Amino acid sequence: MLVRRAKGDFYQSAFKVNKDIKSTWKTIKLLNGSTENSCVSSLEVGGKVIHDDPSELAEEFNIHFSQIADKLRESLPDLNSDLSRLTNFVNSRKDHDFVFTLRDITVSQVISILKRISPNKSAGIDKINARLLCLAAPVIAPSIVRMINYSFATGTFPQRWKTAKATPLFKKGDASDRSNYRPISVLTVLSKVIERYVHESLYDFLQMNNLIYSRQSGFRKHHGTETALIKIVDELLLNLDNNKVSGVLLVDYCKAFDMVDHNLLLMKLEAYGVTDRAYNWCQSYLSGRRQLVCIDGKNSSLAYFNHGVPQGSIGSSFLHLIYQ
Repeated sequence: MLVRRAKGDFYQSAFKVNKDIKSTWKTIKLLNGSTENSCVSSLEVGGKVIHDDPSELAEEFNIHFSQIADKLRESLPDLNSDLSRLTNFVNSRKDHDFVFTLRDITVSQVISILKRISPNKSAGIDKINARLLCLAAPVIAPSIVRMINYSFATGTFPQRWKTAKATPLFKKGDASDRSNYRPISVLTVLSKVIERYVHESLYDFLQMNNLIYSRQSGFRKHHGTETALIKIVDELLLNLDNNKVSGVLLVDYCKAFDMVDHNLLLMKLEAYGVTDRAYNWCQSYLSGRRQLVCIDGKNSSLAYFNHGVPQGSIGSSFLHLIYQ
């Protein structure tokens, strides 16, 4: 009885202090007994059972994760690369000569970004954690500035920062089936600094030139699921008052981040005004991306990706532009 009452008080307090949807859903998952389990002991692949061999398990997962986008794209029709409507839209909003440029980052900006990164963020393949970088920010910021500005000047993204470390996370169903796992990919924390800076710069450019669709709720400041729902409910009520029938078409993009076509994305970036060194940098950022899977300290070989963008700040920018 005391335990039940204590649990009730805990969850009641947790729901009261939650200030956003993300925190609320975390509490709901905890209440429902949902826990994330990334422990993998065995798999069945092609009739063969792999048991208690972390190296082989990691290899099989890496092969599976790296082929998901390619297999899905095989069923897609040829993409329409006619961007005339987008070009006309952009030209109607901004001057043709006004283009996006990557300005040099400053020491104060690097320190600010490092301070905003969660100290609990996992380390990438370089094993440099966020807490250490945050504590050492005033000392190492000048060196980070030189690396990032050199990246901008040459239009190249460091190859070392393109490698993600993935861990399989079980979703539901048969635990021996690879398709019932999703990869949790972790990039180096330092790459987050340059990504956030480019994301903020690109977002400001689009906002300044009024190039973001007015009803876009995802990946925008002060917008989210709440603003999207408010708009939908408002229109439904308005139609109800005017005796109109409403219909809602819901589309779920399967593997949205993984399915982004690099060539189409680069064409769209150019149409928006991303040219010269900024365009070369984005092209370098997208190309040559690799991933390895780690299970129980054992790493798989490296797998290359020809499609998709990393989930994160700049990945969200690219995802918004590709689907707008």
